[in-house]
Amino acid sequence: MADVVNLDALIPREDFIAPPDDNSGAGESGKPSASATDLTRGESFFATLRKPDFQRETAAWTPTAVCDFIEAFVSNDLIPAVICWQSPARLTFIIDGAHRLSAIIAWIMDDYGAGNESTRFYGKIPDEQERTHIKTRELVSKRVGSYVQWRTETMNPGSFPELRQKVRALAHAKVPLLWVPGNDATKAEKAFFTINQSAVEIDATELKILNARSKPNAVAARSIVRNATGTKYWDSFSGEGQKTVIETAKAKLKAMKNLGPAAVEHMLDLLTLKFEHWHYEQEHRLFVQLNDKDDKSGLYFFDFGGNPEIKLSEIILGAYSEISPEQIKRTLGRREADVKTHKARLAFRTFEVVAQRNQDLWRPTRKRVTLREPSFEALVEHALKAEFPKS
Repeated sequence: MADVVNLDALIPREDFIAPPDDNSGAGESGKPSASATDLTRGESFFATLRKPDFQRETAAWTPTAVCDFIEAFVSNDLIPAVICWQSPARLTFIIDGAHRLSAIIAWIMDDYGAGNESTRFYGKIPDEQERTHIKTRELVSKRVGSYVQWRTETMNPGSFPELRQKVRALAHAKVPLLWVPGNDATKAEKAFFTINQSAVEIDATELKILNARSKPNAVAARSIVRNATGTKYWDSFSGEGQKTVIETAKAKLKAMKNLGPAAVEHMLDLLTLKFEHWHYEQEHRLFVQLNDKDDKSGLYFFDFGGNPEIKLSEIILGAYSEISPEQIKRTLGRREADVKTHKARLAFRTFEVVAQRNQDLWRPTRKRVTLREPSFEALVEHALKAEFPKS
């Protein structure tokens, strides 16, 4: 897996529904672009920057990608626009483009995951994150130069002769900004998912966590992965509840990273426990050794025929399965007579899944259609115009 630069600490998160100072400014178009000065701590625009609380971590770019973008910025190359929304509290929420702005801020702050800001945010920096910080910093220093060097050359020409012809261009370097109109936080959130789910694909698990970010499972997953540091998604809990989250998250992460009884107990919990709401399934789990790999698929299978204590007795195909009865018969071979097979369907009058008794309906229920993915520009236009029609 390639190294990724953790820039998550550089722009704070906040709930879309932040207390408003003056509703009259919500949804207004702000400045058309952001300069290096605008993205410097202490500047008014920088102080308003926020990421939505549900946005995934700004930690997907490699050191090379970060360096490439910084180089493009200082060279005045064409840069895709960052999409923002001004909230009723006059905060600038980044709908799309957090990595772009964070890369420039990282250059200005000299913080690629283990600088002062990241250290304040995370406390103890993981070793891998610190190594990536150093790697990115060295790469940027070699190809672009540090922001301190650029500022020094601007204030004292000749300090860094190799930057003499470049520093003047920095005064004109801008990141274009587009603004989502309207003061409806729900529509702004919808625009975020519309753009981000298709521009840079969000996998199904991550999307589920984002949509259920305030649910117990999502809070638990985030807290364990980050060792209860970073953004505190549990800050609405009671004091005792927050303490429990932090202590449990740290203990679980420690158990996953170490050997011994605590790690074994944790793994057994993960493998053997389910919510009691699922008790009706009467599920039994069998843990077996992975010995033989299938040459064609590269997967491991347990041979039912090789163990007299376990026997395949029933196959239930999902309602949308495209497997035909003939395929099942061919696969089962001589075992077909001993295995009960049926297809499931959704019940007509209740919220249940029942057996499909009409064998004539046990056929592929839908045809796969390949659709052309919409362009990023089309998604942006949809989010800005279709979702927010002019009144």
